[in-house]
Amino acid sequence: MSLLLLLRCTAVHDPIHFLHTCSQVGKHLLGLLRALQGKHDIIGDVRGAGLMLGVELVKDRGTKARSGHAPLTLCLIICLVH
Repeated sequence: MSLLLLLRCTAVHDPIHFLHTCSQVGKHLLGLLRALQGKHDIIGDVRGAGLMLGVELVKDRGTKARSGHAPLTLCLIICLVH
């Protein structure tokens, strides 16, 4: 289903403009996530390209020990953004 939606969206939009927009929005979102990383020790790392971004949630940023409550924590971080 998601592949069909992607194909439909790219068929409607100019592919070059579509990729440029994804790149620009991704850079903006990456900047916002990195700003959150500076404020919250639970975010161990933020990385990615375009709209494929990853956020590593940890118990301790120094040891990179994984957070056991990742889904709940991610929801709380998203709420902090808004």
